[in-house]
Amino acid sequence: MVIAEDYIPFDGFEFIDDISKVNESAQSEVANSKGTILAIVKGKHFCPGGVSRNHRLYTEELWKSVGENDELKHRMDDNQMLGRIGHEAEMTDEDIADGKFSHYTRNIDWETGEAEDVILNTPMGNTLYTLLRSGVKLYVSSRADGDYNGKDEDGNDILDPETYKLERFDFVQDPGFLDAKPKMITESVKKTEAAHEKQAEALLDVARRLGAPVELDGGEYIVESMGNGKVELGSNSGTEDCSLGDFTEVTADIAESIVKYVEGLRSEIEEIKETVKMLRFANSKGLDEDYVERELKAGATYESLSHEKPKSRQFKMVEAKMDEPADSGDDISFITSIFG
Repeated sequence: MVIAEDYIPFDGFEFIDDISKVNESAQSEVANSKGTILAIVKGKHFCPGGVSRNHRLYTEELWKSVGENDELKHRMDDNQMLGRIGHEAEMTDEDIADGKFSHYTRNIDWETGEAEDVILNTPMGNTLYTLLRSGVKLYVSSRADGDYNGKDEDGNDILDPETYKLERFDFVQDPGFLDAKPKMITESVKKTEAAHEKQAEALLDVARRLGAPVELDGGEYIVESMGNGKVELGSNSGTEDCSLGDFTEVTADIAESIVKYVEGLRSEIEEIKETVKMLRFANSKGLDEDYVERELKAGATYESLSHEKPKSRQFKMVEAKMDEPADSGDDISFITSIFG
């Protein structure tokens, strides 16, 4: 019986910080683990039909046989394929009690060699997470025991499917196989979630101060009040209380609602400015305001109307009414401060 140790390069992994791009189920699992899971990595762990750098042939038949092993299936179902940094000969109960493990392996595809490693919040798991996050190049290493069953035509040792017994996958420095590139599919998202919650809070506060209706799920809501992580929304059907966490996935919709509202204000302001300009001109020339307005709409210019003789004057008052944002001070300066 020999110890069969071979290695896959854990290279080219990717940390994805954008919550919209990560694997949704893995994202939820990490977030709901209450800090026990630091990250989940996925990629090639072995190469069915491939020859390792230490000249061992791992046939497809071998890996199919491993996947059908009832004892291994039971271990996998119970997440008991614990691994570590380094390749000590055996992992004892004492090692487990002392936290001398960093991850467990699961979801093994015996046809492709793909698998996942769940990095745990143990001292060794934190070390592994730090190494991978900082860009240190490590390799996935399979550890098993078994016998050889002759050699192939190139002189490579053929591992015997009947005796091969897979123990675990570890992370090590020395490479065996060089053609695998596992990737980080998610990492702890506490910081990411906090950032999204802060963004949602800031946008909702802007909407509240402007009195801008927020369009969500086909309805319009007004942000009535905020505080202590809670948001009170008002609509035609009444009010409802929500938590800030409910808005982390819809920040783009909130921002779009604010922009739409402010663009509407800008349009109203431009119309008011044009009306005021027309009234000032008519009054300065002694012209009837309605007459000037009709002529301008018909294509006349202020230059051409400046030569008109004064007509009967009927002054009219124009009131520009806009809801004043609570605690916002000057409407225009507030909007300008937001949108430049």
